[in-house]
Amino acid sequence: MPFTEVPGFTMIDERGHRYGLIVDYLNEIAKYTGWAYEYIDTDSNDMTKDFLAGKYDLMGGTYYAESLEQYFAYPDYSCGTTKSVLLARQDDYSVRGYDTKDLNGKTIGVVGRAAENIRRLEAFLFLNGIECTIKRYSPEEVAAGQMDTDLSAGIIDLKLGNTTDNTGRFRAVEYIDAQPHYIVVQPDDPQMLEELNWAMGKILSGNPDFSNQLYDQYFGASNTHNLILTKEEAEYIREKGTVTVVVPGYFHPFYCFGTDDGGHDGIVPELLGKISEQYGLKFSYVFAENYAETQQFVTQRKADMAGFFFEDSHAVIRDDLVTSASYTALNDLVVRNKSVTYPGENLTCGLLEGRQLPDYVDASHVKYYETTYDLLHAVNTGEIDFAYGLSTRMEQIMQEHIFNNVVPVTLSNNRIDVCFALPAPADSNLLTIINKGINSLSGKDRDAILDHNFIAIGDDVYTLGKWIESHPMEAVLVISAFSILIIFAVVV
Repeated sequence: MPFTEVPGFTMIDERGHRYGLIVDYLNEIAKYTGWAYEYIDTDSNDMTKDFLAGKYDLMGGTYYAESLEQYFAYPDYSCGTTKSVLLARQDDYSVRGYDTKDLNGKTIGVVGRAAENIRRLEAFLFLNGIECTIKRYSPEEVAAGQMDTDLSAGIIDLKLGNTTDNTGRFRAVEYIDAQPHYIVVQPDDPQMLEELNWAMGKILSGNPDFSNQLYDQYFGASNTHNLILTKEEAEYIREKGTVTVVVPGYFHPFYCFGTDDGGHDGIVPELLGKISEQYGLKFSYVFAENYAETQQFVTQRKADMAGFFFEDSHAVIRDDLVTSASYTALNDLVVRNKSVTYPGENLTCGLLEGRQLPDYVDASHVKYYETTYDLLHAVNTGEIDFAYGLSTRMEQIMQEHIFNNVVPVTLSNNRIDVCFALPAPADSNLLTIINKGINSLSGKDRDAILDHNFIAIGDDVYTLGKWIESHPMEAVLVISAFSILIIFAVVV
C-alpha cells in the first residue's frame, strides 16, 4: 500500500503512527478480511506510476474516471465524497458568504479536467437558480498558479478548489459536495476486489454514516466561512475604538493573564486576539471580584460584554443579558460529601453565584456561593450535600487545598456551552461582529486555543497548613503532645 502524506487522508503523527481517513477505512476493512498492511512511503508523483507497474496491491484516495477502469479495479462502494470550496477575494464585498444569490453573474475558475467537480458545481448552480460563467484552466495553467493570479486580478470572481486550498489567502464562501474517492486494487486481482466489496458492504450496512463520520472527523473542522464585515460594521469599529470586557481578575482557564499559570493568558484573551487580528476591533479588560459580578458589570453597562458566560441547560431567558454564539463547550463536575449518596432525596446543591442548576442535576434545595473555594469548603464541612461547577476550576482548587470529605461524581451528560454576554438589548453591530469572529474560526483553531490553555498546573508546595488539613487526627495528637511537653517543662 503506497503512503504519501495528504492532510486528512494519510498522515503520520509525531510518534510515527499512521492515521487519517484512508488509514481508518483500511483498519475497519481489516476487521472483516483479516488483511495486514505494509505501508510504503512514497510521494504523489511516483505513487500512481508504481501502482500501474504492479508494485502495490491497494491504493487509496483515487477518484473515478471511466477512462481509468482499465488501470484501476474500483469497488462498488466509495469511501465517501470530498468537498469543493468556492473561494473569493478577501476584499470582494459583493460575495457575502451566506446568500447564494450573490453568486449570480459571477465568473468561476475551475480545473478543466476535474469533470465530476464541474458537474456537481453546475448542478448546485442549477438547483439554486444561479447563472455563472465557467472558465476552465488547463493543468499547465493550474500548475503555474494562473487561476490564483486571475482571481487576485479580478479576471475571475471565484475559484473552485479543494478544502486544502482554503489557506487564508482567499475567502471560503460556499462548500459543495465533490467527487467520491475509492480504495482501488489491481485490475488482474478479482479475488481481492471481491473481498474488498464484501467488507465495505458489511461496514456500510452496519453503519451507513461511516464515511460521513470519518470525513467530519478529519475535515469537518476545516469547513469554515471567512465572514466579512458590512460597511456599517466597519464604521462601528472605527468609531468604537475599544470594547471593554469584564472578567474576574483570575479564573482558570478563561483569564490567566499575568499569573504563574503555566505560561498561558487564558481562552478569552487568545480568542479575542484572533478576532482583533481579523477585524481590527480592539479589546481592553476591566476586573470584577467574581463570576456573578461580571454579569452585574454588563447589566449596569460598566463593561460592553462579559468574557465568559455559562449557558446552563434550559436556563430561563434573562431579560438583562444577551449571549453570543458559543465559542467552546466544557465539562462540568459534581462533587459530593463522602457521607452523601448522589443522586438522592432531599439533597442541597451548592452553585456559583450567577449560575443556574441544569435539569440533569437533581437537587431539592440550592445555595449560592461567591467562589469555587467556598463551594468546595461547604461540601467538605457538610454545610451542603454536593456542589456543581466547572471541572477545570474545581480540579485546580482541589489541588491547592485539602478537602478530605469531597468526592467527585462521574456524569455522562455534563457539557456546558460557553459564550460572551452583552447587555440587553444588544448592540447589533457588536453582537454580529463577535459572532462573525467566532464562526470564522475553524474547529482546529478553537481546539488549539483550548489545548494551549487546558494546562493542569502542578503544585509541589506542601505547607504545614496543608499537612494539618490532610492529617487532622495526627495534628491533634502532635499538638497535644507538644502542649504536654511544654506543661511538663514549666512544672520542672
